[in-house]
Amino acid sequence: MKFEVSVYRKKYFLFRAKDYCSLMRPCFVISCILGVFPYHVTPTSLSISKFGYIYTTFVTGLYVVHVFIVLYQTDVSRILKYDSVPGMLQGNFYFILGTAVAVTAYYNIHRRLLFLQQLYLVASKLPSETFNKLSKYIHTKDIFGFLFLIGQMPNILNRSLVLTLSKCSLLYATLIVFIMDMLYMNCTCIIKECFTRINKNLENLQRVVVTGEPHLLRRVYHEKRNPLLLIELKAIKMRHQQVSDVLQQLNSTFGSQIIITSLMTFAEVTFSLYFYILQTIDKKEINLEKQIWYSYFITSIAYYSIKLGLIAWACETAKNEAAEVGIRIHEVVINTTDKDIKNEYCIEITPLPPKDSLWTRLS
Repeated sequence: MKFEVSVYRKKYFLFRAKDYCSLMRPCFVISCILGVFPYHVTPTSLSISKFGYIYTTFVTGLYVVHVFIVLYQTDVSRILKYDSVPGMLQGNFYFILGTAVAVTAYYNIHRRLLFLQQLYLVASKLPSETFNKLSKYIHTKDIFGFLFLIGQMPNILNRSLVLTLSKCSLLYATLIVFIMDMLYMNCTCIIKECFTRINKNLENLQRVVVTGEPHLLRRVYHEKRNPLLLIELKAIKMRHQQVSDVLQQLNSTFGSQIIITSLMTFAEVTFSLYFYILQTIDKKEINLEKQIWYSYFITSIAYYSIKLGLIAWACETAKNEAAEVGIRIHEVVINTTDKDIKNEYCIEITPLPPKDSLWTRLS
């Protein structure tokens, strides 16, 4: 399956993106390394890579098999022993949810490709200044977040090979959850910028309609000016419909994944606080040998809280931009007396996101 869009080839610079590909490149590269992005991306096309698909299948299958082995060693053979029942529950919960994210990502390979292709089309209409502005935020969080997690690798080493492999699976689960969350957040930021551009176009159109309203009584002006406004309005309507369709695809593609990672976040924060309170009040030492984090309590809680906060912020700001479209439409409808323009605004544009959308629930 191949998809192409006409763009000019532009040089790639970190933190200075000029188009969709350069903006998403760090996220795409990390995803390819982790085996959750079996696509071939060029400045003009986005398609499934045969080698990438085989690599993704191998990595995902190997991870799932090893998780089942670890769960067997923990719950059945007792080769891996936890000091307490809460510790065992935490480990099982993390492995199961991490596996669910990996399997969901593999299952949605083709759906995610279709979504990224549509986002590619929509984003190609954004100016390069928008990508440059977004890249400073997106590249920073993607690269430094990945390096932060990779920095925990020395902590997985242990004299026991079984425990070392178990912690490798934990770190891999953390990495794929992180990069899939970052992919969702990046797509949300792009869609938000699309709504922002629609709002700017509506604002400019509103200024023209309001300032030109007294002249609408003139027949010549009405015949020459209004058709141009209606053509521009129809272009905005078409653009809005495209962005709304991409938003629906975003919800259907990433909905289950975000729910799983949210559960994982709340579970990890809850267990971390529980162990910290237990150690503080009961003065009981907690065995952190099976954890992948340095400074477990501070690092774990800070990481998951910041990540969830960034996702919620991206959803909230995007939801506000989508809602702003409706506000601007109502302002124009109130201020104009032209029936043709009113009909174009009121009948076809449906500005607000669905009430049960993922943005609304997360915000």
